[in-house]
Amino acid sequence: MPIYRCGGGMSKIAAGFDNGFSGHENCRMTRRAQGRCRPGSLPTRAPGSDDVFAYRLFSRRSYPPELEREYQKDIDQGKVRTTWTVNILGSLIVLVLGLLDLWTLPSSFLEGWMIRLAIIAVLVAVNVVIRFRRAWFLRHYREIYIGEFLWCGSCMLAMMWIATPTETAASNYFVGLIMVVVTSYSFSSLSVRESLLIGVPLLVGFAVIAVGRYGLAADYTWPVAMANICDLVAANAIPALALDMREHYLRSNFELNRRVLADKEELLAAKGEAELLAQTDSLTGVLNRRAVLEHAQGEFVRARRFGHAMSLLMIDADHFKRINDTHGHQAGDEALRSLTSIIRTNLRDVDMLGRIGGEEFVVVLVETSLNQAMDTAERIRRAIASRDIPLRYGGIHLTASLGVVSLADADRELKDLMSRADSALYLAKEGGRNRSVAV
Repeated sequence: MPIYRCGGGMSKIAAGFDNGFSGHENCRMTRRAQGRCRPGSLPTRAPGSDDVFAYRLFSRRSYPPELEREYQKDIDQGKVRTTWTVNILGSLIVLVLGLLDLWTLPSSFLEGWMIRLAIIAVLVAVNVVIRFRRAWFLRHYREIYIGEFLWCGSCMLAMMWIATPTETAASNYFVGLIMVVVTSYSFSSLSVRESLLIGVPLLVGFAVIAVGRYGLAADYTWPVAMANICDLVAANAIPALALDMREHYLRSNFELNRRVLADKEELLAAKGEAELLAQTDSLTGVLNRRAVLEHAQGEFVRARRFGHAMSLLMIDADHFKRINDTHGHQAGDEALRSLTSIIRTNLRDVDMLGRIGGEEFVVVLVETSLNQAMDTAERIRRAIASRDIPLRYGGIHLTASLGVVSLADADRELKDLMSRADSALYLAKEGGRNRSVAV
């Protein structure tokens, strides 16, 4: 069965399940607008298609090995809890019903109790393994589960064997055998095929005892033999059907959970992308005006509260309109991207760069004094002036003017600091451009 991926890159690997359409058709029909069909994940059910979770008799879903291991891990807690509980209840039932052996099994009372203690010993041993070696128990769950129920059923058959035909133990332990068979299906996390490895051998064992020990094959008791065997067949068939339905819905629930998680991750990824787009200048890739001012406001409040240093750089490309007029707006866009790259390479990771309009940028320098900010501004200015901006039709020379300010006591709000930075930039422009001015 092919595997398909529908959705964002963060979606986990999941398998495609048959719901009347192929995985690619499901993906195409439900994600056509997004165009996000690709191998590797759970297909979404197409509108109007058959219910993907409708039960089909004994039609177990086939998972790839990796997904099957994940499903088994998902039901591990249920395996532990149900096995632990069944073993405790089974031990108590075996002990309590053992008191009836005085009347139902008088000829072999001691042997009957030895068999009962053997049952309890195995059930307790399995619970000890669960308590102290849980990982080992889960690795060998199939063998342990089949083994302990075959043991319990064999012990029931042994009690029926040691009972004489005139004792009521035969009928009592036949009921006990049915209880073992029904319980083995009811609390199993195995497949129906694996669980039949318990029920079928016990059915065969009972038929051997019925014929060989009690002589139920005689003509006058043949209806009794057939009735008992049919009862045991029904005790296998009905719980097997229930187990198959339970496994189907467990797997359906597993698939639904995977789809919910995949959709949640896809939504979170889309939300992250939307938030990033909302904060990013689409041309240069730096913070846009709203985002950089929000970050600057946070740093401004923090710096004033704790008395830390903070500085701003206001950067404006000189005579940028000439580039647009001479080379066109596409060349202007390329120049802005190159300018942004130069500024970025001369900043620290903690500094924040944003475009606040046109060819104007602002830089938030955290934990930076005025002298340090001036050094940064000069480093950026020299880097811009020392290289040509590469364009498609050749390079152009570009310079920038920078206004530099640092947080002062008179700055009661961020707009006060921004106003001073704008004034410093104006002085740099008036002073002949291609310079840094601090105020």
